[in-house]
Amino acid sequence: MISHKTVLCLGSNCGDRKKTLENALTVIRSIAESVKASEMYETPAVADASSTAFAKHPYVNMVVEAETSLTLHDLGIKLKETEIEAGRDDECRKLGLVPLDMDIIVFDSKILRPRDYAQSFFRIGLKQLKH
Repeated sequence: MISHKTVLCLGSNCGDRKKTLENALTVIRSIAESVKASEMYETPAVADASSTAFAKHPYVNMVVEAETSLTLHDLGIKLKETEIEAGRDDECRKLGLVPLDMDIIVFDSKILRPRDYAQSFFRIGLKQLKH
């Protein structure tokens, strides 16, 4: 079985943010092995030029490193399904509310989201995993 190493960034800026991330981590553990997670930590929202709503809601974030047999495509689908199950929809997007965001930052040593990789909301958790 082929194993892919991945690094994910999880975030939530509304509702029971910590519980939402705990539930997301449970999903990740069901589809991956060797799961290592940073502590949860709060970060200010990164302003989005298309909406001022994002700047009003701080996030609780977590970085997760894991190995999975899922392809990049299938992992992405599973993460998006999990976001939707947590309540992420078009209405939330309009309001700047993010019940759950799960992004694949690194997959098989390839940085897929270089902008996010450089952001403090990701680097904080990544640093925790490296120590």
